[in-house]
Amino acid sequence: MKDVLIGRQAIYDRTLQVRAYELLFRGGGLDLSRPDQADRATSRVLIDSLTAIGLERLVGERRAFLNLTRSFVLGEYPLPVHPDRVVLEVLENVGVDAPIVAGLRRLKDQGFTLALDDFEYIPGCEPLLELCDMVKLDVLTVDDAEVERRFKRLERFDVTMLAEKIETRERFELCKNLGFELFQG
Repeated sequence: MKDVLIGRQAIYDRTLQVRAYELLFRGGGLDLSRPDQADRATSRVLIDSLTAIGLERLVGERRAFLNLTRSFVLGEYPLPVHPDRVVLEVLENVGVDAPIVAGLRRLKDQGFTLALDDFEYIPGCEPLLELCDMVKLDVLTVDDAEVERRFKRLERFDVTMLAEKIETRERFELCKNLGFELFQG
């Protein structure tokens, strides 16, 4: 049997209870900046988590967050998972164009929960924010004032806010006080 390598990172609520796990590709030999290889990584996580290990063994009753490349959003590859079991994370490099919006609408109509990963607000991104249920903000690389500015910019949208890359208790408390609902790091 081949080795199966999947990273699992907990996602916590405001009381630090585990609510979900992000499943991440772990393995060598792939350049994830190349779309074809990022597609392979997503496929490996899906196949390995569903067949070799089993989603139940990886996350129990909790949901699994899965990274989704442009090809998966566009429906070029199947998603062999039930919408109730996963949150589909739309990677930051998928772009904002009519095919992506249509792909996200299709996934939403199928009952999937959608999250924008490593999100940074840019003009024209509103169609994504209107379709997605959740936004993940990287809070590691910016100061407190910038975390607050990014959070406040998104308050008008009906999305659950997730602070990712929380590395200190102080940053957790700041994000919690701002109103973030979920935390990862």
